[in-house]
Amino acid sequence: MWTPQMMALYHTYRLLAPDLPRHGSRSQEKFTFSEAVAELNNLIEENNYGKVLVVGFSLGGYLASEFVCKYPNKTNGLVLVGSSTIPRGYISIPYHFLAT
Repeated sequence: MWTPQMMALYHTYRLLAPDLPRHGSRSQEKFTFSEAVAELNNLIEENNYGKVLVVGFSLGGYLASEFVCKYPNKTNGLVLVGSSTIPRGYISIPYHFLAT
């Protein structure tokens, strides 16, 4: 999924695109946020990346947000792409109106 962006950026930046459990070649593995955040941290440490710009798409955006909250000293920034929430309560009224 990230191949076009990585091909455009790999000459200038060090990149890491982990395959998350329940996705790609790891689609049969169980996913938990705590394990995924720990795994991301391990990958960053193993590769000696230092501070990173964390980019997350869809579920990866939630993981990226959680990583930045847990490890703020390891991040230079956060970019979220296509990561939304399901509004509940009064805030959801405009969404229900729009959907109708």
